[in-house]
Amino acid sequence: MTFKDDVADFIRTEALFYPGQPVVVGVSGGPDSLCLLDVLRRLGYSLVVAHFDHGLRPESSHEAQRVQEMAAKLGLDFELEQGALGVERSFREGSLEAAARHARYRFLLRVATERGAQRLATGHTADDQVETMLMNLLRGAGPDGLRGMVPLTPIGRWPEFGPGIAPNVALARPLLRFGRAETQAYCDRHGLEPVMDPSNQDLAFLRNRVRHDLLGRLETYNPEVRQALLRTSQIMGDVADLMDEQVDRAWGSWVRLAGEAAVALNNAGFERQSPALQRRLLRRAFEYLGIPTREVGFESVERMRAAIRRQIPARLALPGGLSFERVGEEWLLAEPDAEAAFPGYPLLDELNERPIPDSGVVDLASGWRLSVQRQTRETIEGRTSDAVPKDTCAVFDADRIVQPVVLRAHLRGERLSPMGMSGTVKLSDLFTDHKIPRRLRRRWPVISSGAEILWVPGLRRGRLAPLEPSTCRIVRLNLIPPSSA
Repeated sequence: MTFKDDVADFIRTEALFYPGQPVVVGVSGGPDSLCLLDVLRRLGYSLVVAHFDHGLRPESSHEAQRVQEMAAKLGLDFELEQGALGVERSFREGSLEAAARHARYRFLLRVATERGAQRLATGHTADDQVETMLMNLLRGAGPDGLRGMVPLTPIGRWPEFGPGIAPNVALARPLLRFGRAETQAYCDRHGLEPVMDPSNQDLAFLRNRVRHDLLGRLETYNPEVRQALLRTSQIMGDVADLMDEQVDRAWGSWVRLAGEAAVALNNAGFERQSPALQRRLLRRAFEYLGIPTREVGFESVERMRAAIRRQIPARLALPGGLSFERVGEEWLLAEPDAEAAFPGYPLLDELNERPIPDSGVVDLASGWRLSVQRQTRETIEGRTSDAVPKDTCAVFDADRIVQPVVLRAHLRGERLSPMGMSGTVKLSDLFTDHKIPRRLRRRWPVISSGAEILWVPGLRRGRLAPLEPSTCRIVRLNLIPPSSA
């Protein structure tokens, strides 16, 4: 088989492209990307050539022109972007390599979206894979890092590129099985003239130091070190896939999606998982919230695991502006101001004050409801339990209630006059006594009559409008949980 046939077989095996599918090809002009462009053209794919000029070297504009001329000679559409890396570098915390990568992929994704292409293609080779694995190892990596690159990466793995990118775009690497020597030999055979980037020799960049120094040193220990590392990549890829399958099974049982910007972990269930699965679940939670796992770091995940083991209630500040805190029997990973859903608690679905109807039902958040019933004294005669309200039910003398009666959030410093007690109690102390998580207090419902509190549903009834022997009409308020709704 020819090299072109081998690439075509790899494309079919990995389902990288489909017949007739338009493909945006990232072409730097080097031997790898030039080989990829020529092979895909000969295989009959509809191609758009895309080149990003980072503008870091004086000769880069000349290289961009060379690539444009190649595309024109082949009759292919060409897209060019020339960009400064100031904003990108700031985004990537000062790393020039990372900033260049981010700018380049952002450009390629934009081109793919504008062109309606579901695939990007880059010329990454097996040599790039070996270098990537070593770089990840030096940083400290788990199975995902030691697997290195994969043949096809969905756009869902790149939330950092922001909105406006078509969600069905994926990055394909058709040359990932093949070595750099093979792509150079292909260019030589077909008379292709690559543009050689001198920055690939600059040892200021980590990848270049790995390529030109570290790998050579490792080959003195094992002449077949590249092949050994590629085997490790395959093994770690299989381990990562197995872990993902376990996460898929555990996710629905121990993790709850609490909103667009919030994920809740079942405390008891999570603690029973193995450390490896705990780490994987937490990394998946970050991904769900749009934070790339490479920006999370091992230390952040371990801080979360330590908090869960020690049951520390304090809030942790984490990458991406997220917070992690204990909320009842769950741990919440969320944006600090996210309105997370908590079906186990009766919370307001809006903070605006609402009037309580004479009778009927008022909807709360997460399927909870508040029912209002009007009754006469005769209907409750002999039912003495009604005189001592339960946490989910309270009854009042309808003729002693001062209008307006409203449902609202509590006010800062507000106090309740509890039934059966003299004096008053701060609502903040009431919340503390009942172990109501701090995050939920702002949305806890309060029912007031005039300037006084009638009832804090689920917690305590006030002294207003008690039932007495002279009571003729009553109002019954019931807190109805979602399972009864």
